[in-house]
Amino acid sequence: MPPAPLPILAGVYYARIEATADAKQITNIVAFKKDGVPLGSGTDAPNALAVTNAIIANWAPVAALLHVSYTGVQVATYALGSPLVPAQVNPLVVSGGSPGPEHFKQLAGRIKHTVTRRGRGSQHSSYMSPMSDADITVNGDEVTVSWRTNMAAAYFGFTSGILSTLATSPGGTWSHVQVSKFQNKVLTPNSFPIISSVPQILLSSQRRRLGRG
Repeated sequence: MPPAPLPILAGVYYARIEATADAKQITNIVAFKKDGVPLGSGTDAPNALAVTNAIIANWAPVAALLHVSYTGVQVATYALGSPLVPAQVNPLVVSGGSPGPEHFKQLAGRIKHTVTRRGRGSQHSSYMSPMSDADITVNGDEVTVSWRTNMAAAYFGFTSGILSTLATSPGGTWSHVQVSKFQNKVLTPNSFPIISSVPQILLSSQRRRLGRG
């Protein structure tokens, strides 16, 4: 189950990539949108399952850049336009591939996503952990150039591979999006297309996010 109520958004599919590292839960969140899907669509369950299976088929190159203690568990995708449709879940059989001593799980490589929101840029991040000491520079606060380069290629391949699969099965126009849950008198929940995803040089702390996403 997600840690908080999810917004209701037509055609948006919110996926949790769930894994463990030394029995500690590690979760990453990704979301995709299909154009033209109304609220409560009968296609929501199969669309969500297609997202789950596309993530499973494309996650291994990203996982390979995490520490060998990383072990996939499952992918669960929620159709945000159909709140009563259960998450579409399948096992994730994948392992981390970076050897050597494991760094603190609270430290993670950060991928910054840029979206266009109301005519201005906005950022959201994905946090990648656990990391091997081999992928961190000697000063202890940056990722290596090779890890950053390899993660940029792996993450681009991950999202583009998913979009390529979804475009033909189940078909339609899909995009990789950021889900905004924020709601007040002015702003309501929405999704925004992600226009770039760039690994950052500096390590980030994810103490509050460990086990959440």
